[in-house]
Amino acid sequence: MLARIAGIRVIAAGASASSELACLSHYQPDIVVIGLGTASTRALHDVRAIRSALPGCILLVLVDTLAQPLRRACLKAGGDYCFDRTLELDAIRTTLGRLALGA
Repeated sequence: MLARIAGIRVIAAGASASSELACLSHYQPDIVVIGLGTASTRALHDVRAIRSALPGCILLVLVDTLAQPLRRACLKAGGDYCFDRTLELDAIRTTLGRLALGA
């Protein structure tokens, strides 16, 4: 899905943010998309770790089931955007397309 959006180039994909942090730090991407399976403390730690390592990037957080408290927690942890990956696919595509034009 990501590679088909004009202006988007995928540079890394991994099972966890911590495993890809060195790669992300090396490439210094404009946009980072992270998927969280749960609302665990560990998942929010990954968001904070990316924000700390890449303060200038735009960080999109995708979660399986999004309730307002989780959206607020993701944004507070450092996400710029937070989407339900099953219900907000169009919003994700639109946002990434808009960001790619400006990145």
